[in-house]
Amino acid sequence: MSKQLRLFTPEDCARGREASQDSRRALKNVNEMIAKANLHRPEAEIAKIAKRLEDTPETMRRTYLRAVSGRSMAAGIKAFCAECVGWDRAEVARCTAPACPLYAYRPFVDRRKR
Repeated sequence: MSKQLRLFTPEDCARGREASQDSRRALKNVNEMIAKANLHRPEAEIAKIAKRLEDTPETMRRTYLRAVSGRSMAAGIKAFCAECVGWDRAEVARCTAPACPLYAYRPFVDRRKR
């Protein structure tokens, strides 16, 4: 049996691109993201989280929300380390603070090179 290769038309590509842009636009609204995260916290805390989320780069917003919701310890470590070095993944891997309690657990490090 031979498989047929399906060729995508430019219209298919444009539709896919529009769909992904729409989903990204939907994630940009901080208030909607917080509502979806279903945080059970006082309003004052949620306001602080919303402010910090606005300052967080879009690539790390989901991770930050998972961390503050308490659903993922790994997300908490990732968000903490990324924020510590100015949201730059490469800097997390090059961290020079071995006295930090999270140093051994920092993300974005290739453990095989040790």
